[in-house]
Amino acid sequence: MKRTMMNRREMLFGRRARPHGVQSLGGDERGATAVEYGLIGGIMAVALISSLPLVAKRNRQNYRCVKRAMKGKKQNKFCKKRNA
Repeated sequence: MKRTMMNRREMLFGRRARPHGVQSLGGDERGATAVEYGLIGGIMAVALISSLPLVAKRNRQNYRCVKRAMKGKKQNKFCKKRNA
């Protein structure tokens, strides 16, 4: 009996005995893998894009604190919290 590599479905659910000449409908999973990677990439892009405004706001506030400290001005509430 010829041993072949198991695909993902066969690893999870085991191999099924098939009558001779019957082809599997789900034998080729290359397209499914590409779709999975595309979905993962899309989810990561949405997460990054949605978090960028928050990171940018925090970065601007940090630079303002540094600028105020260099000019010798009084610290605002955000800068006081950051230094505590």
